[in-house]
Amino acid sequence: MALRGWLGQLTVLPAHFDTEGIPRDNGRRQTAKSAAQPKEVTPMPTAPTSHSAALPEDEAGYLALCQHILDHGERRNDRTGTGTLSVFGAQLRFDLRRGFPLLTTKRVLFPSIVRELLWFLQGSTNVRDGLTQHTKIWDAWADEDGDLGPIYGHQWRHWGADHAARRNYLQQSEEWQLLPPEEQQRRRDEWCLLSPEEQQLRRTRLHPPPIVDPGALRGIDQIMQALETIKKNPDSRRIIVCAWNVADVPKMRLPPCHLLFQFNAQGGHLDCQLYQRSADMALGIPFNIASYALLTAMVAKECRLIPRHFIHTFGDAHVYLNHVDGLRLQLTRVPLQPPRLVLADRPVLAQTFEDIALEDYNYHPPIRFEVSV
Repeated sequence: MALRGWLGQLTVLPAHFDTEGIPRDNGRRQTAKSAAQPKEVTPMPTAPTSHSAALPEDEAGYLALCQHILDHGERRNDRTGTGTLSVFGAQLRFDLRRGFPLLTTKRVLFPSIVRELLWFLQGSTNVRDGLTQHTKIWDAWADEDGDLGPIYGHQWRHWGADHAARRNYLQQSEEWQLLPPEEQQRRRDEWCLLSPEEQQLRRTRLHPPPIVDPGALRGIDQIMQALETIKKNPDSRRIIVCAWNVADVPKMRLPPCHLLFQFNAQGGHLDCQLYQRSADMALGIPFNIASYALLTAMVAKECRLIPRHFIHTFGDAHVYLNHVDGLRLQLTRVPLQPPRLVLADRPVLAQTFEDIALEDYNYHPPIRFEVSV
């Protein structure tokens, strides 16, 4: 069915029924007795088209939502100054049993998606820590040292730890280990002669690393907690990983867009629902869909479950004005058969780039979309 045909079927629930399907009368819940009395009913005004009700699944759903935003999105200003067409509150669903949801109506760089996800899972926040040499998708936001502050990786693996203290300690420890043993001993002896005040004033990365509480640097490993909960208490409704740490948001070079996800283990299957506060539909969302589908498959593999549904819930879903032409071109294309994901049988946190492969990925030609920073 054509995209506009799908959009024509979108419906909203009538506002004059409550959540149990019982009619309301002038804002008051009707009893069975009052509902039985015949009354003249004033027709409800026509509600605007819903953003997500009755959208098709998988890539067709993504394309239908993009079309809906182009047709009905509100013109908004934004942080980047580019301008957007935007809707608030929408949802897409992908059945991972049908194939891996990497878009086929344009080429999406799967190797970059894998590199970024593994970088997050390592707890990394610096682009020079195994990312920028493979993909530069985060370079525009990094500082002069390549650091991004306590973003996704830090929150996923070290929630609550002091990011700056952790970064400085690890850097100092690494550089200290490069010194010959005799030089380390000489510096220790010299260091012991200083008062605590002088040590604070003179400390550099080539002095002995400070003694700190390891727990304060480690923080809470949300990924490990999620994995353990799925294995030991799969019925839990608390299998949640959150990247929106209110105390750390001001320290981040870019606050999390995809900020919270929840796993659901049921009947031998694993589902994942993601909430994304800000969604760049043309450029960012194809990456995010594939990244969280990959993460769901990796977690399911370790927990001996079958990946089933990925549900993607949006706050502000938008199309940048300089993406409109490219997106209209993409909407003229027919989706192809999705590719197949192949994973090595290894734990999530032990996976490497070589452990992840994609087979039979066929796609339409690339479309270039500019990044709005």
